[in-house]
This record gives sequence, structure tokens and C-alpha cells, in this order.
Amino acid sequence: MAKPEADPRATPVSLGRCMRQGFQELYQAQQLCDVALVAAGRCFPSHRLVLGSVSPYLRDRMASVESRDGEVQLQDVSPSVLQSILRYLYMEERTQELFVMASRLQILQLLEMALSHAHQHLALLRAAGRYVSLHFWSLCKHDAFLRLDPETLIGIIASDGLAVASELSVYGFMGCWVRADPAERLPLLPELLGHVRLALLTPKELAEVQADIAELSGAARLELKELAGEGRLQESGGLRRGMYKEVIVCVGRRVRRGHAAGEDLDSPLVCSEPRTERWGMLLGSVPVQFPSFAALGDKLSVAGGCGPDGCFSTSLHEYDACSGHWAPLPSMSWPLDPHGFLVCSRRLYAVGGCTEAAGKLDSAQTFDLEQKQWAPASRLPFPLSCFASAALHNKLYLIGGKKHVAGALATHRGLLIYHVHSDSWAQVPLGVGLCHAGAAAKAGGICVVGGCRDEAHGEERDGASCLGNFKASRACFFLGEDGKVRQEVAIPALPRAIESAGAVCWRGRVYVVGGKDSACWLNTVYYWEPSATAWTPCQEGPAARERVGWFGCVTLQVPRRRLRALFQGQPTALVAGGTMGRKQLPYRTSAMAPPPVSGQGGLMCPSAAPGLDLASPLA
Repeated sequence: MAKPEADPRATPVSLGRCMRQGFQELYQAQQLCDVALVAAGRCFPSHRLVLGSVSPYLRDRMASVESRDGEVQLQDVSPSVLQSILRYLYMEERTQELFVMASRLQILQLLEMALSHAHQHLALLRAAGRYVSLHFWSLCKHDAFLRLDPETLIGIIASDGLAVASELSVYGFMGCWVRADPAERLPLLPELLGHVRLALLTPKELAEVQADIAELSGAARLELKELAGEGRLQESGGLRRGMYKEVIVCVGRRVRRGHAAGEDLDSPLVCSEPRTERWGMLLGSVPVQFPSFAALGDKLSVAGGCGPDGCFSTSLHEYDACSGHWAPLPSMSWPLDPHGFLVCSRRLYAVGGCTEAAGKLDSAQTFDLEQKQWAPASRLPFPLSCFASAALHNKLYLIGGKKHVAGALATHRGLLIYHVHSDSWAQVPLGVGLCHAGAAAKAGGICVVGGCRDEAHGEERDGASCLGNFKASRACFFLGEDGKVRQEVAIPALPRAIESAGAVCWRGRVYVVGGKDSACWLNTVYYWEPSATAWTPCQEGPAARERVGWFGCVTLQVPRRRLRALFQGQPTALVAGGTMGRKQLPYRTSAMAPPPVSGQGGLMCPSAAPGLDLASPLA
């Protein structure tokens, strides 16, 4: 039988289209793959010819010795992001062009940003934005930075997450971008300056910026006004990530020298920088003994505890890590010690706990950090104290604890979840009686560590077990946002049985500080990283004299030394000006008549401005 003749009117398929279709089929069927990209231990089989033809970065990596076994390890790239990139590369026709353009940077993560913008892929956009913010210093040295569109540039320089030690770095790179095409970009200068935090510049840096703006624009000038401390921080809109250290803060308990055990105790604030594992008493002592405490950004709040007279306290104090000063805030409605104290949605919550007069409480109250006012919150379903607590996604979690049941004290075999938006409590059962545990919120749920478990369950009433054979425990478990134990997240047992320890999450790690075992109070520190099979002891813990006990942990943003001096000094002249939209615009222009720009003057990138203080943000 004769084959039908081809239709002469049919459009011939191009070789390029045939190749794209063929690569798509090979990728979907996972056939003829000869290389694997590896992100966080997950492998993505791919084709060297495809990757190498569009990405010089990957071409060099695949040609190196390290990839001869067929794998290319990609650091700081999540599996979901890498999967999205490969899918776009193989499946989208326009993606190849975008891939080629972005790969000129030789940086895979800036490629992600180009792809995410082009396809409105929000998860990919967030991941790429995080990477660019953290590596802003190195990425801005690439010529492709000067080709960014204005929207992308503004998105970068407006970010709180930029890892820069000085705002002069941000202004310098913004100036480079303007000088790359002054005719088109100079009119955007006022808007761009609205995203540069000029209030975070030292007087010397500000003078350099003023001189550069005069050279760049020819006729623009800055207004000045005097601000100091908190006013300077408000004017800037906050510190960027590279301008502060995120430290772990513990409120301890210590006997002063020359006094017998149990006499004249004070509560030092002890800080650790987890990256270096160095501990030091940086913040002095809190105004009361043994308070509960919470932190938001660079502000540390302490509430309750014991006052100078030894009685329970109603006080609330706030420590400003920028100024280094304590300030009293409006007191609580009743004295508490101990109690749950959490921060959520820019509010403080004091829940449960004990008073000298009434014993254990079912009360809750909330403090608005902006209005500086206390207000009552919905009462707990029953009086509760000695629970672990954490805040996550507009919910408060009170885990275990001690409660009153028919006039008797019992462990709570469950947890309470407070929904901030509805001002209501929900109860979730837990398979064990637990109190004096530690809890740390992290992505997706809450790690619960140690504590005392009621091994002799005894009689159960209303979800509680009567107090029996209490023992400090090594056990840890993970709660989902619904309050149920997630067996698929396996947290290893602690190296020793610990109760009353501080627990906190720092950059994905969970830290357990201090606490008490069966014999004594501790000054040990351990951390656990997800997927690790054991806890790692830190090389250095708090000083031996502070091993009496701990009352929780928080993370606090402490400005780097040069900025602390800026905030704690006398009022100095700062930039001021009008507004653009709802944003403060620290800039005012007169006639904008740009002179010819040679590209050699002004605040340029580091290689062109060696005299400027543009040190690495990680220094």
C-alpha cells in the first residue's frame, strides 16, 4: 500500500521545536539522564547537554572533578526551587531565553529571580529574594546588576533582609545603577532614595552621600533635622539583617558573691551568639527577679517575677537593644510568677500562672505594643501553670502543665491553643502528663523538649492525671499546627534528662539551654538540626556561677557596635523631607538638570571606591 503524500501546505516543524519537544519527553520519562543536580540531599536527574547549553555556571560545574561521578551539589537551593527551575527549563518555550539571559550572571540564584518574575511563581520569587538579600554584597558586583529593571531593583533595596553592615553600601550600589544609564534613570532618583535608609548613616557617611547626590543630580539637595535613638530608628523604618546580630538571651538566676545560697539572688541577662558559641553577660540584670520574658526584634519585654520586697510583681519593663536602656511600661492587672508570656501579632500575652493570693489562675491579658495598653483576653478553660509555651502563626500553645482538678493538683494531659483573631481557646489531648518542659516554634510546628513526665499515670479525670512518680525526661516530640503529635518528625532524645530548660529556635536549629536534671541545675547548651540523629553539645556554655537555673530563652536583635554608638549618642543631623505615596521620602529636589556623567566619580561599587567604608557585611 502506497504511503500518502505529505500535504505541501503543512507548516514544517523547525529543528529547534523538535529538540525542545524531544527534551521535554526525555525529561518527563527520565530517560538518557547523565547528570543529577542535588539540593539538600534530593537528586534531580537531568541532561548535561541541556544544562550546559544554557548555563555557563552549570557547564563549568559539570566539567569539574567534583561532578565526574554524575552529581552536582547546589548549596543554598531548596529542592522545591530547583524542581521549579528544571520544570521551566524543559517545559516552557520562553524559559530558555530567560535562562540564557540570567545565566550570564554565573549565579544560579539570580536566575531564579528572573524566572520567578517572568512566571509569577510566588514560592520561587520568595526563595530567590531571600538568597539575593543574604548575598547582596557579592551579587551586586556583577555587571548584570546594572541591567536590573527598576521594579526589581526597588524590591531589593527596600528589603529588611539585606545582609549589609552599612546603609552606605545600599546607596553606593543604587548610585552605580543610576550612573549606568543616567538619561533614563536619573528621574527615578527621588523614588529610589525613598528606599535608602539614610537615617542609619553616620555623620561622615551622610556627608559623602550629600556630596555624591550633588554631583549626580547637579541641583538636588537634602534637608536635615535632628534625631537620636528611637527617633532615628523610626525614621529609617528599622535595621536591615546585616546590621544586627541575632543572639540567644536567657534570664538566669544567680547568687551574688558573699551571700549564702538562696540569699540575695539577681537575674542576669546572659547572651550567646550561636555562630561563635561564645557566651557573655552583655545586657546586665533585669529590674526584677525571675520574670517571664518575650522578645520582638530589638525589644525585650519582661513581666512579673519577684520585686525587691520578695512579693510577686505586676511590673512590665522593656529593654531597647539599640539604646541599651530599660524603661518601665504600664503594669499588669495582677501580680504573676510564674506565667506564660508570649509575643504574637505585635501584642504581648500574659496567660495562666500563679499569684500569692489566689494560687493558680485561668486569667489572660494582652498588651498592645503600639498603644501601650493592657486589655483582658478570653480566660483559659481551667487554671494552669508550669506549662511549656510557644507562639506560631497567630496562635498561642500551652503544652502540658499543672491544673486543679476537683480540688487536687494534677498534670495536664493535653494542650491549649489560643486563636488570636477569634480570642478563643481550643483543647487538644496529649498522650502523656507533662510539665516543666521546653518548647520552641519552628517552620511547620513546635518542638517540645524534656520536662517532667508523670510515669505513674494514676487516676485520670477530665484529661488530667493525678501527680505521681514525676521524673525528668530525655524525650522530645514535634507538634503540628493543629496540636497533634507528628510521628514523621523524629526528634532524638536529649543527651540527659532535663526539666525547666530554656528552648529556642535559631535559624532552623533548636537550642536547649540550662535546666535541671535529677541532681542539680545545669549550664549546658545543646542544639539539634533537622534530620540530625543526635543533639550536639555547644563547646561553651554560660559561666559556672550562673548554673543555678534558667527561665526560658528568646532570640533578640542586637545592633552591631558601630550602630549602637549611633543610637546611643547625642542627637545629630539626619536627612528629612517630604513623602511619596505612604512612604517617607528623605529627599527633596529642585530643578533636575543632570550634568554629563563620566562614570568615574561618586559612590561607586567597592572596586571603584576603595576609600569608602563598604566592608563585608559578615565582618
